[in-house]
Amino acid sequence: SAMGSVLVFDLRPSGTWAVYSGDVRFSGRAELFSTNRSEHHRLSPTLQPDEYVGAFSITQDSEYVVFNVIRPGLDAVLYGVPMRRQTEPVRLSPVGLNVDQFWCAPESTTVFFSGSTSSGQQSFLVKVDGSGLTPLPRFVQDLHFSPDGDWFALGTLSSGSCRSISTRRPSSSTLRRRET
Repeated sequence: SAMGSVLVFDLRPSGTWAVYSGDVRFSGRAELFSTNRSEHHRLSPTLQPDEYVGAFSITQDSEYVVFNVIRPGLDAVLYGVPMRRQTEPVRLSPVGLNVDQFWCAPESTTVFFSGSTSSGQQSFLVKVDGSGLTPLPRFVQDLHFSPDGDWFALGTLSSGSCRSISTRRPSSSTLRRRET
């Protein structure tokens, strides 16, 4: 097609916005875009020749898109950007962290992510605008949110096995832990 190829897409429940990744410029790499009936925005930053957009997630309120950029041989970097790209994408992950997985909280402002560094595995939470980067006490293996988004439960790893289950409100700094 004249537009290249779409690899992955997601449509918001309201049906007003779609986000997709694809090679629309015939560059050989996937970039990230948002579109509705009257607007079209490239969400990904300017990519180097060997970089491409991997996974992405849209916040529940459809205001932000969180995505990772894969840099082969280096790492996977996590970004957040407004759906309409009013600002440049903001790096969410610290330098040196290879992001393995990420989750957007239902309240639409918090992102949880895990990855590896040269010193081991780490997990963090951060606001979608890049503020408030907070390391979590242990590596998060699995994460689930309550239907209303008021609570989340996470499973952490220690020595390769699930060691604890914790619950917390996304807006709180108190983590309630149960060791297993």
